[in-house]
Amino acid sequence: MAGKSKVWFVDDLPRNLEKFAKNHAADFDVTTFLSTDAVLKRIVRGDLPDALLCDVFFYDTVQEAERVERKIDDLAKQLRDTANEIGVIDHTRALGIRLMEKVYEHFGNRPPPFPMYAYTSKGPFLL
Repeated sequence: MAGKSKVWFVDDLPRNLEKFAKNHAADFDVTTFLSTDAVLKRIVRGDLPDALLCDVFFYDTVQEAERVERKIDDLAKQLRDTANEIGVIDHTRALGIRLMEKVYEHFGNRPPPFPMYAYTSKGPFLL
């Protein structure tokens, strides 16, 4: 039996690193990093993971990262409340997605002979 897959997780919040390791160490060989530089140094040395999961935004201090996280959490709650208020949570309104499914089905569950694209002005805020 092969060993566990080696997963590296890099984030600037220690609590996220601890939570990730706790939640996934039983299934993966987890290594966590606070610094993107530390990850790159390991890769340059030839030490490679099977998968790398990397946060996008890093701040100079944990305190600043925590402050930003709190602000984002507050904004996300406002957006969820607004989504509920205007009925965007009701997936029966996503008729554009259903249309694309029906077109796909019409062509025998194969891509149609033309491209299909979905867009929404609300998506960046409500998805």
